[in-house]
Amino acid sequence: MLTELLQDLILGITEGFTEWLPISSEGHLLLVGSLLGADRNTSLLSLTLALLRIGSALAVLSLYTGRLIPFVFRTGSSKRRAAGRLWFKLFLACLPAFFVTLLLGSHLAPLKNPWLTGVMVILAGILLLIACRRRTPPYLQIDRLSRLTPGTAFFIGCSQILALFPGTSRTTCVIIAALVFGCTAQTAAEFALFLGVPMIFGGALREIFLFLRNGEGFGLIPLLGILIGTAAAYFAAVYSIRFLTSYLKKNDFTFFALYRIVLGIVILSYFSISSLMA
Repeated sequence: MLTELLQDLILGITEGFTEWLPISSEGHLLLVGSLLGADRNTSLLSLTLALLRIGSALAVLSLYTGRLIPFVFRTGSSKRRAAGRLWFKLFLACLPAFFVTLLLGSHLAPLKNPWLTGVMVILAGILLLIACRRRTPPYLQIDRLSRLTPGTAFFIGCSQILALFPGTSRTTCVIIAALVFGCTAQTAAEFALFLGVPMIFGGALREIFLFLRNGEGFGLIPLLGILIGTAAAYFAAVYSIRFLTSYLKKNDFTFFALYRIVLGIVILSYFSISSLMA
């Protein structure tokens, strides 16, 4: 009992801290889960991780309530119109990944293996490094989300299709695409944050549906573990978001790109050694 609860606590902290940084939460969870020796079945683990991500999404909603759900406060009509335009862009950006997941979701399971994950962590890190080196003239830069057109939001959202490959990271793919389309580092990170909210809730609903369709269930201890892990993910995500927004005021994503490359090498080395020792 205590072991499972401790595992969910650590997984929640890992998820919350890495979800909004372009460093692959999936790669970290794969490595941490293996080190912890999580022994639950695949479907339950997938459901658990999907529900833990809700904590990360709630962190975004709580930090940006005024911009995402302004009707909670007595805000003016201009802020509500701005929120409506933002959600329209987020809706368009969600469509490509939604339809591809709907069509191919059941065929993606074989892709989830540690070696492909490690390779994709490295590859996405290299692409992020290249995107950081791209220089957009100041007069063409998208320095706030209000300047992001619905069409550009849609094409940035298409990048999330690549995140169906394990280890690429949805946040990283969105940031790379946003940088390529001329967004500043801060705007790219902000759009990745906001876009992640509907994607996370949609992914959680899908995992719940698949879990229930298979006729599976879980007891009180796994449910308690999920609640603890989700709370841990929330607080870790709040810290992570504040760190990221502060860091990007003076820096770009180069550090995160290099970190991804090192992480990918660690993942490949760890699972290669593990398979040789098995």
